[in-house]
Amino acid sequence: MVVYVAVAVVTVGNVFPCVEVVRDMRILVIDDSPLIRKILETCLQRAGHQVMSYPDGVEAMRQLLSPQALLPELIFLDIDLPKLNGYEIARKFKAKPALAAIPIVMISRHAGIMDRLKARLAGAKSFLAKPFTTQQILEEVTNVASPNNTPAGAPTENR
Repeated sequence: MVVYVAVAVVTVGNVFPCVEVVRDMRILVIDDSPLIRKILETCLQRAGHQVMSYPDGVEAMRQLLSPQALLPELIFLDIDLPKLNGYEIARKFKAKPALAAIPIVMISRHAGIMDRLKARLAGAKSFLAKPFTTQQILEEVTNVASPNNTPAGAPTENR
């Protein structure tokens, strides 16, 4: 559902106006950094989304494959994870019929062309380089939720 509203997302000393905001999505965040998880959770919840988060993909997959699981509509997935890296987790998600259609935004401090290509080959729809702003997070949600989304690794102004 797309809701057109005038919103200002406030971060430390910054205000980012957003005109088109996608609201009420179930979003999964997988990152081993408690700080990054908290930033993503706070930003996404303030924008009206339901957020689940896990420090590793193995635990997230175990929870998502349980019979009572409420599946996310979008996944933010870090590349540098313990146990299995984000590329491996993305491939495992895409191999499971119940999870294959869920769009993945890979996030990483490694943002070279090869990192973006590997993300795309693993099944990611988009790529967000760390550090990122709250505006970029919300733009990724809007872009990935839009039918005309841009593939991971494609050059855009804020990627």
